[in-house]
Amino acid sequence: MAVAAPRTLGALSGPGIPLPGAAAPALARLFTPTHVPDGTYQVTVQEEGVEDALSRVREALPAGFRLGTPPGAWHARSLDPLDAFGRAGAYDRARVVQLYWGRKVSVVRGPIERDGRVVGALALLSPYPDPTLTRLEPGTLAILMRTGG
Repeated sequence: MAVAAPRTLGALSGPGIPLPGAAAPALARLFTPTHVPDGTYQVTVQEEGVEDALSRVREALPAGFRLGTPPGAWHARSLDPLDAFGRAGAYDRARVVQLYWGRKVSVVRGPIERDGRVVGALALLSPYPDPTLTRLEPGTLAILMRTGG
């Protein structure tokens, strides 16, 4: 009987999109879909709030990459936790709602482009839950979905 290879969070083939911050594999397992190709998601945490985290992402992009500018992209919004984190991950929704206890999540989202083509979608969320879903962390959770491109 063959054993499936463990899911990794490395880069898809081709040039990677650098994402500042510390890798957060435990949070990736909670807040990203489980049945996606390896390397589709990259998840990091940063100490800064979403606006400063966005500046760090912008500065880290190599030549040829840029933040896309469709209407509404990269503007901070206050969302309920379930709207902020979506429904695709394996996280315990009731625990997350209880953890935020009526607080909102500051969310910034938008596309990343390379040579005029969308190659990723980035979400920055603050504050974010720790991997045990028992406390909120003051920094920013960055979730990058590579789209291929």
